[in-house]
Amino acid sequence: ADAAGVAGYSWVLDSADDTVPPETITGDATEVTFRDLAPGHYCFHVRARDNAGNWGPPSHVPLELAAPE
Repeated sequence: ADAAGVAGYSWVLDSADDTVPPETITGDATEVTFRDLAPGHYCFHVRARDNAGNWGPPSHVPLELAAPE
């Protein structure tokens, strides 16, 4: 396998702004769907692992979900 390619991703959705996803592949899809989330503050944390087994740094995406009007 090409060591430069992405083997998969580890991700976490929680309310903390600095969570580091574990070094365990959650999946290899480039999109994730969440359903039935309550309004509030969330942060999506993701990091990638290459085919050589190297983990990249985490990225954090804060989200504010508002209740429907």
